[in-house]
Amino acid sequence: MLFGNKGEQYPHLVAYLRETERLVIFKDFHQRWGKIIAGAFGFPLFFRVVWPILGWSEAIVISAVLGSIAIVLMKTKKAELYTPEIESRLEAHRLFGAMRKMLTLNRLHRDLSESTLTLLNEISRTRLETKQLLESPYWRQPTLPDTYCQLRDQAITATDQAMMDAVLQFRATIPTEIHGRKPGDYLNEALETFLKVQKQPVPGGDIGFDAAFKIADKLQQMRIELEQMTIKGESEAMFSPADIPGGMLDVTMSEIRTIRQAEEELRQGL
Repeated sequence: MLFGNKGEQYPHLVAYLRETERLVIFKDFHQRWGKIIAGAFGFPLFFRVVWPILGWSEAIVISAVLGSIAIVLMKTKKAELYTPEIESRLEAHRLFGAMRKMLTLNRLHRDLSESTLTLLNEISRTRLETKQLLESPYWRQPTLPDTYCQLRDQAITATDQAMMDAVLQFRATIPTEIHGRKPGDYLNEALETFLKVQKQPVPGGDIGFDAAFKIADKLQQMRIELEQMTIKGESEAMFSPADIPGGMLDVTMSEIRTIRQAEEELRQGL
């Protein structure tokens, strides 16, 4: 199909964009304060019904005052949450939202370059493979050492952060206002398809590509390291420490070395 949604040729990126649509950064905060505000508005009215000392007018006034105070407190607390890290996440999710709209309007492949989309698709794929690896039985076994549990959780967080860091590199090339495609754009696409006319360059080109590529490379390296750890761990798990003379000592010494190495690396990094 000539004018089919060609953005779908990047399936891992598309799947990730649809996944982020369900994410709400302040979801727990809003749910908690929603209950507080509802209680502030509702308690005086409930008090008036159960124990009618106040008149309805007084109860309504008190309800409005308490509710207003709760709203002010909520806004104050929310403002305190706006750390640089949260600001970065909000910006990344804004960019993901823009890309979802571009996909819906069948213009994702027109507004962003092929190399940019290919790279983001590859990062999405590596992220998915890494998370699937970390959800495998080995990493979810009840007897997994605490250090490995912490590593697993940190790696899962790092994969999500990698995707946000990558899209932030392209903030200069992702449009802030997305409109439907014009007939001329479809004509240009037809000429590119049938007459092999060179596609018009995307505004901004591949600004940010090199930085995003480094992120992709680091993410791939982490996946390989975790895969090797998984293979080694599953192989060792085939033999119970109880079946090996001094096996429990070997396990304990291995964990001690791991912790010592981590502490040494931390000292070197400071």
